Amino acid sequence: MSPNAFEQNERKGPGSQSPLAGGGTLSLSAAGSSTPPHTHSHSPQPPHLRGAPSLCFLSHSFFPCKTQQRARNLAHRKMAKSLFKGPLTLWYFNLINSEKKLTEKFQENKYFPFQVQQPKVFVMEYYKDMIWKGGLIFLISLVASIFYFKAKKGSQDFSVFFVYGMLAGLWMVVSNMNKRRLIINHVRESYQFYIKGILWHEGPLHQIYVRLVAQRDAYGKLFYSLIINGYRLEVLTLIDLSENYEVIDSLGRRLARNLYLNYFDYEDVSTRHVIRHSPPILKEEEEEEEEDENKEGDYSDNLSV
Repeated sequence: MSPNAFEQNERKGPGSQSPLAGGGTLSLSAAGSSTPPHTHSHSPQPPHLRGAPSLCFLSHSFFPCKTQQRARNLAHRKMAKSLFKGPLTLWYFNLINSEKKLTEKFQENKYFPFQVQQPKVFVMEYYKDMIWKGGLIFLISLVASIFYFKAKKGSQDFSVFFVYGMLAGLWMVVSNMNKRRLIINHVRESYQFYIKGILWHEGPLHQIYVRLVAQRDAYGKLFYSLIINGYRLEVLTLIDLSENYEVIDSLGRRLARNLYLNYFDYEDVSTRHVIRHSPPILKEEEEEEEEDENKEGDYSDNLSV
C-alpha cells in the first residue's frame, strides 16, 4: 500500500477500509493492532461437530475429576490403614467389606493376623474392640446428657440412664485397655495367651482353631462370621455377618492351612471339618479299651465252647 493511499484512508475515518495488493480489504482496527490478523481468526467448526463438548473439557476437566476422586478414596483408605495398625488392625475389619480387606491382607502377609517370629512360631498382639465401643457409648451418653440437662425437663427424670451409660462405657474402656498377646508355637506344639505380659493360659494346639460361625435372622437367612477361638481364649472376629459363604469358607481354610490349625465348619457335625491336631489318648483310656477287648474275646471263646 502506497503512502498516499494510507493518508487518504486516514482522512476517510476509522471505519473505512484500504485496498490490499491482492485486491482484498483490511480494516484499520486490524491494521493498527500489533498481532497479524490471521492469528485472531478461528477456522470454522465442521457442521457435524457443532454443539458437541470440546475435547479440552473432556481432557482437562472430566478425567481429572475421576482421577482426583480415586486419589481421594485411596488417600482415605491409606489413612484408615495407618490409623488401624499393629494391635488395632482387627478394628479395621469390623467396619465394612471384611472379605475384601482380608484378601488384601493375605496378599501382604499369608499368616495374617499373625506375624512370623521365627520358623513355626506365629505371634499376634491386639487390643479388644470393646475399647472403641465403650468409648463410643461414653461419648454418646455424655453428649445426650448435656442436651438433656439444657432442655426443659418433663415429668420423668432420665438422668440415671445417661449416668449409667457413661459409667458402663468407661468401665468397658478401662477393663479392656491391657494388650493381649497370642503365640502359636509349633515347635513346642502349644499356644500361649498373655494379658498385660502375664501368661493367662497355655494349652495344646488341638484346643485352638479357626471356625465358621453362622447366625440365622428372623426370616431364616444365614449370615456367616470367621473367627479364631480356643479354650480360655477371647474370640477374634476376622469377618462378621456376611452372606458370602463360599468366600468366607475359602478364606478360613486358607488361614487354617497357613497357620496349620484345625478348621471347623459352622455345623457341629460336618464332613467339611479339617482336623490337623487331635487330642492325645490317655493311657487310662487305652487300658480301658484293652480290657474291654479282652472281655469281649473271653466272652466269644465261652460261646464257642
